[in-house]
Amino acid sequence: MPGYPEIVGSDWHTRPVHSPLDPHSPIAAWVDESGSNRALDPHTYILSAAICMAEDVEATRDQMRQLLLPGKPKVHWRDDEDQRHGKVTATIAECSCVEHLVVIRSAGAPSRSEHRRRKALELMLFQLTALDVGPVILESRGRKDGARDHGLLEHMRVKRHLLGSIRMDHSPGPADPML
Repeated sequence: MPGYPEIVGSDWHTRPVHSPLDPHSPIAAWVDESGSNRALDPHTYILSAAICMAEDVEATRDQMRQLLLPGKPKVHWRDDEDQRHGKVTATIAECSCVEHLVVIRSAGAPSRSEHRRRKALELMLFQLTALDVGPVILESRGRKDGARDHGLLEHMRVKRHLLGSIRMDHSPGPADPML
């Protein structure tokens, strides 16, 4: 789709699909983000979503808590050393209840980071709705940014770009191991 981020991921539904209008969808997503390494991938913005069935969330959180290093509030790729990346990757890969959808926004011309994030989030919300996700939890970036995210969600609903009943919340990263 022109002007939208590229999607990297896999087909997800291996369980029965629920109606996209079901406000009580048992499928939830936790979204994290990353800016680019300006030397390696300039003008790139990455959003990733861990998508999980509600009944599997606590077991997955427990697996993520086991990866916490002493004194660290959360598992964070950037803060880990390269040799630990393999263990983190293997643990997440073993979480059979979690699938990942990665959205990458790569602009040909420079654009503001917030613009790249907004475009990536638009497509992420559209894709998560298509996967029948109900609640979406993003890592909190503050009250003002959270309000901007909710404004985007409402704008997409008004324009009828989202047909499902997706809901959005924000949480501090250290408060939820899924982030």
